[in-house]
Amino acid sequence: MRRIAGLLVGILVAGTAFSHRAIRHHEIHELMLTDESGAAPGGIFNRIAGLGFVEFTRSGILAQGDVLAVGEAAIGEVVGFNESHMPNHQNILVRGGDLRSGFERGLRVGDAATFRVRIG
Repeated sequence: MRRIAGLLVGILVAGTAFSHRAIRHHEIHELMLTDESGAAPGGIFNRIAGLGFVEFTRSGILAQGDVLAVGEAAIGEVVGFNESHMPNHQNILVRGGDLRSGFERGLRVGDAATFRVRIG
């Protein structure tokens, strides 16, 4: 599999049962963060922080366990997807230990966002 990359295009002040999704070139999706240890596809997430929106500059497959980084900072791993805003966009649910919003993290429009296949 190849790495999927994109640029953040906006910052933000229950998942589906799918463990992977096809991402098309130039799609825009929302990045949502949870710190819940039991987060899994199809689960209910009670603790959420909005990170921002990402426009994908490469197409590919995004899967549970892939690691999201913005710039050089690892944010967390993909745990699922939520289609409550479709057909506008889907939410990509990421689990990480630092439940701060994109604004609180100092993320900016144009920051590079990458998803890497988790190794090990």
